[in-house]
Amino acid sequence: MHCPGCDFENAAGKKFCIRCGAALFYRGFVDSEGPKWRLIPLEQIDDIRNAITWLEAQPEVDPQKIGLWGTSFGGAHAPYVAAVDARVKATVGQVGFEDGASFLLGVRGAAERAELIPQMRCLLSWQTWEKTLEYRPIELVHRIAPRGLMLIAARDDNICPLKGYEKLYEAAEQPKKLVVFPITHYEIYAGRWFKESADQAAGWFDLFLK
Repeated sequence: MHCPGCDFENAAGKKFCIRCGAALFYRGFVDSEGPKWRLIPLEQIDDIRNAITWLEAQPEVDPQKIGLWGTSFGGAHAPYVAAVDARVKATVGQVGFEDGASFLLGVRGAAERAELIPQMRCLLSWQTWEKTLEYRPIELVHRIAPRGLMLIAARDDNICPLKGYEKLYEAAEQPKKLVVFPITHYEIYAGRWFKESADQAAGWFDLFLK
């Protein structure tokens, strides 16, 4: 699961999918059907759960070994789905957030928000803003245990600040792990930090799914 602004069709994204599983592009994004740029968090949660149902029916898939990995917006979705769907046996969230209101408002001052909102209207609807403000993975994350949750954060992230994942980690029960890299948000998608984050995720899935 990826974020609206991430180029997950690049070589790094393909490499991760080959190594760890399949990629899901939500309705309205990349080649998926549906209205372009429609981003309603709980609709995307439904999409993820429907994808799990489809995967369970595939002969090559062991339904007892399904894990979720999500980055940025998907880094909030992965813990949310794991909290409400026990079919998920292990979860990795990467450079995500704990609460939609803090994601949209908490990292920006009033002047920055006033500048940002008109710029985003051409891409994301006011309904997206409303439904994201209501979206609170942190209220459910304690329900993941005893299944494992890993959170991978970027120390210098100004899109999804580290403090959000620190709060999500504190709200979760064991088993859990928080990994923090000394990078910004987008540095995790290429080079050394992509490899290190993928290694961490793969190791977590090996621990719980093998």
